[in-house]
Amino acid sequence: RTIILLLGMILVAGCFWQKPVVVDEVYAKKGIRLIAVMPIKGKAADENMVRLMRGKILEAGLPVTEVVDRSYFQSIYFREPGEVLFEIATDPPGFTVDETPAELGSHLKLPPWLEPGRARIERVLPPVIVRDIRPRR
Repeated sequence: RTIILLLGMILVAGCFWQKPVVVDEVYAKKGIRLIAVMPIKGKAADENMVRLMRGKILEAGLPVTEVVDRSYFQSIYFREPGEVLFEIATDPPGFTVDETPAELGSHLKLPPWLEPGRARIERVLPPVIVRDIRPRR
């Protein structure tokens, strides 16, 4: 009952669901279903709500991470008894803390702990082509 109540609280807190996605279409065409389940994400209004939810998860007897600072949001992670990974994350401060909405996605942004490896990361990433999708006038 506690877990059902907890999951209900996550839904009420405004969570959105991600469906499993096929990892490789080549396998799918051969009849092999290779599936990756993305974490089920729940939104929290602020860090206080994340901490409140963390306490409820601990009360339910489930292991849960400390609050993790992801630069753009704070989040916690836990697995339910069936091993499905849940993430509860804040909206603030958001992705516009270090670039304008018009610039979003046009530069590689790394969290501080990955900056020392920027050159190596940039070498292995495929090029990203940013297209203007605004309607032409």
